[in-house]
Amino acid sequence: MRKQLITLTLCFMGFWNMAQSQPTSERMKVVKTDGTEYIGLILSDDGKEILMESENLGKIYIPKMQLRLIKPVTAKEDKAAETPGTYSEEHPFSTRHIFTTNAFPIKKGENYGMLNFHGPEIHFALTDRFNVGIMTTWVSSPLALAMKYSFLSRHEKVHFSLGSLMMSSGFIQGFRGFGNLSFANVTFGGRNSNVTISGGYLYYRSGRRFIADGTKGVDNYYDWRGGSGNNWGFIGQFIGPDDIPMQKAYPLHGPVVSLGGVFRVGKKATFIFDSMIGAVEGKKEQVSTTNFFDPISGNYAYYHEVSYAPYNATFVFLAPGMRFQSTENFAWQFAIAQTSVVRSDRNRPVSIPLPMITLFKKF
Repeated sequence: MRKQLITLTLCFMGFWNMAQSQPTSERMKVVKTDGTEYIGLILSDDGKEILMESENLGKIYIPKMQLRLIKPVTAKEDKAAETPGTYSEEHPFSTRHIFTTNAFPIKKGENYGMLNFHGPEIHFALTDRFNVGIMTTWVSSPLALAMKYSFLSRHEKVHFSLGSLMMSSGFIQGFRGFGNLSFANVTFGGRNSNVTISGGYLYYRSGRRFIADGTKGVDNYYDWRGGSGNNWGFIGQFIGPDDIPMQKAYPLHGPVVSLGGVFRVGKKATFIFDSMIGAVEGKKEQVSTTNFFDPISGNYAYYHEVSYAPYNATFVFLAPGMRFQSTENFAWQFAIAQTSVVRSDRNRPVSIPLPMITLFKKF
């Protein structure tokens, strides 16, 4: 009886090893802990490592302790793997336009960073549907915290998300400036080709304290008058220059809408379009000055009357561009962007070209 049990055990182990070593014709996607991905056939699995016939590198051994995921290749991934130099649509860069995002989430464990002319960004997934990002400039001020939650959709080609962009002036203006842009996204299409419509509300209050002459802001009274000296002035009442009340900057606020999209145009190239239109309201100070002779000091001084006037501003941001990507882990893009601002208190609109080159890196 004991010999029979030993024989049965040995036979079972032999059949088990044969099963483990039996090749399969199904393409599998293998993802390592460092983010490296392989697509191919798994030839054997001995419990410690797998032997894989990859599409690009041939036969490779991968220790199982280095593996994060093994799953069957989807139909779209399988189609992409048939053509060398292409990539699947399940990469984190597919969630991004130029400045705005679509409703697709970054999947957990597939984080990415960006390098722009103006500064770096980093975006990562806390869950498969909740993403967080940090954006700033090369001098670390101002900065913003981005959050987005993507909802599950029953429709394969319609997706929704809600987000918030919380802004701070940073060490510029002593961290006094702050604001928020809350938004909602609706995306039509898949990750490789889609159109996104977004709407939100912008509120931003500069931390600058100033006295303005109707065209510019300054941080103190003497800068406004062009320096200190005997020719100091009064605001509203006969008070000393040290007692002049400094005004806080008034907030800008109003709705913002966006239209963006990506369209795969080749094995490695994607056309990208981004835009934003906003209509905000603000308020500024207007100062009228009267010269007079002060008999007490024996000097000429100034009497300043401060009034306040509202204004409207409309800004338009347009950015067509191209993204080039041949692997899951790296991409770069350029955009010919321009922004224009029209204010009700100014005679001419202001337009600024913003050529951009951006590098993407998955980690």
